[in-house]
Amino acid sequence: NITDPAVSLYGDMQVDISLPLDLLFTLGWGMRQDHAEGDQWNLYNWKDPESKKDTAADHFSEMEGSQLMTSLYSQLECDIIKKMLILYLGARFDRWKNYDGKSRYNITEKEYSATTDWNISPRASIVFKPGLEALSVKLESLKASAGSAYNPPTIYQLYKYWMSGTTKEYNPNPDLKPEKSFSWEAGGDISFF
Repeated sequence: NITDPAVSLYGDMQVDISLPLDLLFTLGWGMRQDHAEGDQWNLYNWKDPESKKDTAADHFSEMEGSQLMTSLYSQLECDIIKKMLILYLGARFDRWKNYDGKSRYNITEKEYSATTDWNISPRASIVFKPGLEALSVKLESLKASAGSAYNPPTIYQLYKYWMSGTTKEYNPNPDLKPEKSFSWEAGGDISFF
């Protein structure tokens, strides 16, 4: 039997500001607060979730933790050639805080100190809309973009012990760091008829 109550609170504000020279500036702020708990018991009758005993052997796993993620982001849209060539430049600042973490597996109890991390993720993209058409085929746009991303671990990845079936056991890793990546893409849009 597993219980995993979790609570999440989100907030987001964004404003778009039109500037001279066909520029559009977007500024935003975001916040996410998470709190999760988890308990795992052995059941004596798998059909009855109340057939458990609160002993170290039967209540073999529990965890709890909280996270706060705040972000500040911006983007500048530059219409270089009127509705034909558009450049986007942006950046996002993320701050992650993980706190009140604790777990117990069988009789081993651990409390974890708070961890914080931050990251700046830039991005850029360009869109070209040539409007070329031949033989009922229209080249709508060509585009390319590049940027970085940031993804912190979840509370469950940091603190939760769990089992899959009777043989696979998964341990938490409170030392996990946020994932950071860089990617790019290029492509186009074509319409027919």
